[in-house]
Amino acid sequence: MRQFAEILLPLALPVNYTYSIPEHLQEYLQIGMRVVVPLGKRKLYTGIVKEIHQREPKDIKVRDILDAEDASPIISSKQLVFWEWLAQYYLCSEGEVMNAALPGGLKLESEMVIQRNLAKEIVDEELNDAEFLIVEALEQQDRLSIKEIAEITGFANPLFTIKELLSKAYILLEEELKGGYKPRRVRLVKAGPKLNEDQVDLAFELVGKAAKQRELLLGFFQYRNEMGQLPAAQLLKRCSAGDSSLKALHEKGLLEIFYDDPQAGLISQNPQAAGLFPLQENQQKALQEIRAKLDKPVLFHGVTSSGKTEIYTHLMAEVLHQGKQVLYLVPEIALTTQLIQRLERFFGDTLLVYHSRYSDRERVETWLKLFQKEHEPALVIGARSSIFLPFQNLGLVLVDEEHENSYKQYEPAPRYHARDAALMLAHQQSAKVLLGSATPAYESYFNARKGKYHLVELFERFGDIAMPEIRAINTRELRKRKQMRGDFAPELIAEIESQMKKGKQVILFQNRRGFSTFLQCETCGHVMQCKNCDISLTYHKYQHQMRCHVCGYHSPPPRECPACKSQQIKSLGFGTEKLEDELQLMFPQARIQRMDLDTTRKKKAYENIIAAFEDGDTDILVGTQMVSKGLDFENVGLVGIMNADSQLFFPDFRAHEKAYQMLAQVSGRAGRKGEQGLVLIQTSSPDHPVISDVIGHRYRSGYERELQERMEFHYPPYYRLIRISIKHRKREVLEQRASILGRDLRSLFNRRVYGPEYPLANRLRGWYQMEILLKIESKLSLKAVKQALHNQVEAFQQEHKKSAVRIIYDVDPL
Repeated sequence: MRQFAEILLPLALPVNYTYSIPEHLQEYLQIGMRVVVPLGKRKLYTGIVKEIHQREPKDIKVRDILDAEDASPIISSKQLVFWEWLAQYYLCSEGEVMNAALPGGLKLESEMVIQRNLAKEIVDEELNDAEFLIVEALEQQDRLSIKEIAEITGFANPLFTIKELLSKAYILLEEELKGGYKPRRVRLVKAGPKLNEDQVDLAFELVGKAAKQRELLLGFFQYRNEMGQLPAAQLLKRCSAGDSSLKALHEKGLLEIFYDDPQAGLISQNPQAAGLFPLQENQQKALQEIRAKLDKPVLFHGVTSSGKTEIYTHLMAEVLHQGKQVLYLVPEIALTTQLIQRLERFFGDTLLVYHSRYSDRERVETWLKLFQKEHEPALVIGARSSIFLPFQNLGLVLVDEEHENSYKQYEPAPRYHARDAALMLAHQQSAKVLLGSATPAYESYFNARKGKYHLVELFERFGDIAMPEIRAINTRELRKRKQMRGDFAPELIAEIESQMKKGKQVILFQNRRGFSTFLQCETCGHVMQCKNCDISLTYHKYQHQMRCHVCGYHSPPPRECPACKSQQIKSLGFGTEKLEDELQLMFPQARIQRMDLDTTRKKKAYENIIAAFEDGDTDILVGTQMVSKGLDFENVGLVGIMNADSQLFFPDFRAHEKAYQMLAQVSGRAGRKGEQGLVLIQTSSPDHPVISDVIGHRYRSGYERELQERMEFHYPPYYRLIRISIKHRKREVLEQRASILGRDLRSLFNRRVYGPEYPLANRLRGWYQMEILLKIESKLSLKAVKQALHNQVEAFQQEHKKSAVRIIYDVDPL
């Protein structure tokens, strides 16, 4: 009987496509395996088998699956259920979820390459004209792509001809997945044939006076593992030596270079799990309370430096001891660097790391390792994309800094929130959930106060260290008196100098990278803007470029104003680059590092900056929000917040919540060990209630004030939000269509519809955009609302097919 398969493709398709299963694959194919399928005239894609059935589609010509990519499934049925929920909840396609979920090496578009099967002799009678053309071409060339074959035959789609040649054994297929996964070969070093360990002196005689070779040989004896081998990269790094020295030792027969297990080097090199740090009495009490309440999600509200990570470690160890898997989510890749160093000594080779700075190959290896060892304990630490890994025995999901905006995916779809998705993942796998933060999201705290979550609180810092002293500096008054020195208040400069004399380190926070926020003409007031977006260009001094932080457009800074030709152009605002420059002038002896997106693009950049600060090689660390997220530095005496106003006066209903969280988290980096730390906040509004709450460490004060306003103006947690973005290249078309859609939705949802309105930036990446906001009472069924919304928008799109607008949903926007 003929069999069919529903195939997931990594595309934004409204439905999944059905393909016929060839006879030779019917006994072999399983749900969760990758297959190569044709789509359109010439394209081939790697898809996932979601369902196998015998329902033949009506009135549609069903195409065949070309081949299977795997010997066994690489996606579990649990994952497919999770993907389906994500697509339904966040109003996107399952293909978009698949595209976000799979590492590139497992899902990329396939270019099929055809080769001649030299074992098959040509028999003219077996070939038609088109087939003969292809075989003849392959006699002249080793390999041909499908595009090239289409040009030779003149067929728009030569796949049928290729299949016939395959069945007749005239050709072979070689799949070249663009950027696809290839197992890594790790270069290792072991003792060479001339290295007699009973006569080591003879080995060093062979080396002679080559200092680096002697150092490498000593390093090999010191660092090799119990199998007598060592990763070459590790040896070279520890001995600060070059590859030429290692090759010289190899040529002398003292060391042998070879390649081994593709999984080597992926996980911690430490096979022994050391004993956990003992907990203090208040930490032990919090851990016992968390254990007792894990029958539903627990929100752990612990102040900065209260030792939350140590509590997490004990809880994770208990779950791993039960043979289960643990997912430890962190908001920033920078955090994984510190945590890996702390956790690998406890958990050894059970520790796996997964985030976007890892190469495609490394992520594929982590994926396959986790899938293949489903019954073994594993601790996965990673950023938001870690929720997509193939967990099959999940025991605990731990979301650190659960309030962080970094958990939200903005572009492309699915626009999910990793914390909320992790809650569903844990529910589907019957795993425990712990959400931790010093400044919980107000929705999370509301859920805890209402009993949806359990609440555990810890208000004492580890070692009974006092909370940092926080003072506000009134920059408005200082500017009036002309006492500011560039962007620095005199008090902040004096404290930086004082802290460095004490041997303490300083962190300065400015949530804007680049040198200056924008360039403006002093004559006509024109601001230099991006050609693709309605936002100002940021000046980057070191690159000597104006850059758009949305679309990446860049250009050299203008010598004259493009509007009035005046040469009186000044830079306004300041970013981390400018702060770094000013500090170097004020403190020429200070060792200054900058941590922002520009300085951390390379894979090891985070680790190097953090390691230098931890080792005391950096006196002042200037950074964006990266420095606020849970980093633990022992010797920080002062934290300076350069411009709190940019956080306070943003047009967003969550502005005050986000400002408190950011300021409190940055402040928490000060005085974590030893004496009390100091935090100085530069602001033109020192009496603002958020500033007062931060100074007084009053989280609940802001929470209660905000919730009163949100109830009055219909915002979360009392209402659910869905933002509908409408985009078009032409402004007039956009305004007309958005107005019609707004009217249609208002007829369905009445006063729950707000807009359409232009957002702060009217145009991004060449697309004009307007937004409609849908506010839904919490008591209503969100599923029913989404279905009605989807149906209404589909009808609108069908009615206005000509010059259609793009419509994007963002459920639970931040």
